[in-house]
Amino acid sequence: MRAIISSAFIALSLFGFSVAKDEFPNKFHSIYGCKQINAVTNYNDPVHYLPVEEFDHVGTGSNYSFFRLGVFGRSDAIIRLSKVPKPYHNNIVHEIAIGSGLNNFIEVRRQTRFNTLMFTNHVLKQVPTPNVLSETEPFVMRMDFFKDGSVTLTKDNETKPFLEFSDPNAEVNFRYIGFSNWLSKAIYFFDCPMYNFDGRVDKLNW
Repeated sequence: MRAIISSAFIALSLFGFSVAKDEFPNKFHSIYGCKQINAVTNYNDPVHYLPVEEFDHVGTGSNYSFFRLGVFGRSDAIIRLSKVPKPYHNNIVHEIAIGSGLNNFIEVRRQTRFNTLMFTNHVLKQVPTPNVLSETEPFVMRMDFFKDGSVTLTKDNETKPFLEFSDPNAEVNFRYIGFSNWLSKAIYFFDCPMYNFDGRVDKLNW
């Protein structure tokens, strides 16, 4: 019986029925080891802010700190950075909306939240990024926070950031990070493992 099965497999391979090793790559290997959180139902729903200092995978350089995270969804994936865990009392957060405008651009905003429903947004930067998000594979990036207040986002396996911004009127603080969404549901992967960095640090470069 084994001889018959082996012969059949060889025959299929000869006639072009074999599966090439790289024909069906697993596009989710980049989020292996990450933690997962699903976005809220509504843009104004309360966001659960996660303390970055409790992440297992945070890197540091001479003047910056960084970590990896990923996004999976159709459009409007929203990342919020805050100094406090519940920024709903006239607190400032910085919002990075990835895949806004039906997945056509990234927008960075300074947001003041008066409560969970009332807020104001001030757009700091908008960058065209057509089809940056996908429903077939996660978009994984590295976020770098520099002591001079600037922030960069770099896609996995690339060296040049696709987004760089700062806010001259308010500190961009990343003590806490939260996730929301707008028109489409999104899934987030955070505290992702990193490689080739200086090492885990106990105190971040806030």
